Amino acid sequence: MGVSETHRGGQYGKRVPRPTSFAELGVPAAIVEALSASGITQPFTIQAETIPDLVDGRDVIGRAPTGSGKTLAFGIPAVAMALERGPARKKRPR
Repeated sequence: MGVSETHRGGQYGKRVPRPTSFAELGVPAAIVEALSASGITQPFTIQAETIPDLVDGRDVIGRAPTGSGKTLAFGIPAVAMALERGPARKKRPR
């Protein structure tokens, strides 16, 4: 791969500009505020590379070292989807 390559809407390579905030990744404001309140203000590389696709509903395989932010990379879009859908409807017992 060259310095930067575009593939399926994303950029890959060694010198790809990284988003500087979770809001730039398409994360809902409520989640951005909760992350900020916990001291998490900037995405790690794995988060910057996976969250936009996950928020758009695409399948992603991500590989990164331990402690690099993988759990939040996959958890943030899951919470965003749950917030978007709203509370679950109560089911009547059978």
